[in-house]
Amino acid sequence: MTPAVTPAMKSRRSTAIGSCMVAARLACHTIIAATLVLACAGAPTGPLFSPAPPPAPGRALVYVYRVDRVGGVGPIKLRIDGRTSIELRNGEYAPLVLRSGGRKLELTLPLLGSVPRGWSSIPFMAMSGETHFVRIWAGMEEVVRGPQGRPDDFGAPGRSNRYANVNVFGAVWATAESESDIRDLQLAPGVPKDAL
Repeated sequence: MTPAVTPAMKSRRSTAIGSCMVAARLACHTIIAATLVLACAGAPTGPLFSPAPPPAPGRALVYVYRVDRVGGVGPIKLRIDGRTSIELRNGEYAPLVLRSGGRKLELTLPLLGSVPRGWSSIPFMAMSGETHFVRIWAGMEEVVRGPQGRPDDFGAPGRSNRYANVNVFGAVWATAESESDIRDLQLAPGVPKDAL
């Protein structure tokens, strides 16, 4: 004998089906968002590297360039002394003319547009009449979680509190290696022409 279906049973079944539909919609939206984010990490489209003219007195030429070993990471936002935002995708460079003196490059790796996923800053001295190279990259860093920041693992045997995170890194780079790296890169869009 088949049990009778009560209105309460129909209501629970309807709620369960509705919950599954919401979960399926959320999964589809997540897949679409991830696809759009990865599409933003597309290949550079600017012209190939061309040397910029030497800097004027009181100015320094700084090539900021990006070479990653991690694929599928979107653009890195670059700010100079808290101003002037430029985005660099993997394989792009930006020739910047800066006033000489102490400068600070701030790097941000956004997650879904504006939320910072990772950040870093590079203080350096821009020397008048000189050319400098700053290499930036997205890379994996190992992060350890534990009480009070200790690397202890109080979890189950064989388990680790370590995990990997994508972050942004940068450093003033050696001229010889930079000249070799940069010759195959493409110009980033939106690079300012005036001294910063």
